[in-house]
Order: sequence, then structure tokens, then C-alpha cells
Amino acid sequence: MSSLLRCIKEIIRDYLANETLSDLLYGSCTEEGLLLDDQMTSIPWELVILPRELQRQEGTISFSVSREDQTAQGEPMLEAEPELEQLTVREAPVVLQHGLQPGDRVAVCRSQGGRRYTVVQRL
Repeated sequence: MSSLLRCIKEIIRDYLANETLSDLLYGSCTEEGLLLDDQMTSIPWELVILPRELQRQEGTISFSVSREDQTAQGEPMLEAEPELEQLTVREAPVVLQHGLQPGDRVAVCRSQGGRRYTVVQRL
């Protein structure tokens, strides 16, 4: 019985080693989702995994600059007309990274069965 079990385990191990568990595909980003080159319908963004470097990243910035502040080269940081003594910005929204945009071409890894899609690179 144990040799039969061992034989079955070897067959399964060999099958999985030879089986392609994922596919590398190419596609385009749309507003609705990801349009793969080999499909006619979009995959909704909810079913697509995006690495952090391809996601939109936003934040806020706060700073204050006075007329006495200088750059590393010794130039005044604040030169404005009319004369300003100080400029303060509090929690201004900024986009740190734009992420994927409609029309961007990407490489996508599709897991076996086509249930999971991971964008691996912007082309």
C-alpha cells in the first residue's frame, strides 16, 4: 500500500512540475479594467493585482519658507513680487506617483484557470 501511495505522489509531483501554472500575457489599461490582447472583454480592476509601484499614490505636503531662507547655493529661496516675508503651505494635496493610465501597455501574469491576474510591468 505504501508503494502505491508513493507512486501516486510521484505522478502528481511530476505532473505539477511539468504543468504551466501561469501565463505571461500582454494587455492595455482601460477605465473599466485590463484588456488582454487575447480577449475581447475587459477584466475588472477588482480582479487585477497591481504592485505598489504601479498604483496611484497621493499625499499631502506642508512647508514654510521665509525671506531669510537660502538654497544650498546661497540664493534666496523666496523671491516674489509684491514683497513676501513668508510663504506657508499646509497640507496641500500632491500626487506622488500617477500609477497606470488608460492606454498604458502592461505585461500580465495570469494564474492557472484565469482567476487571478497580476500586472508585473508597464511596457
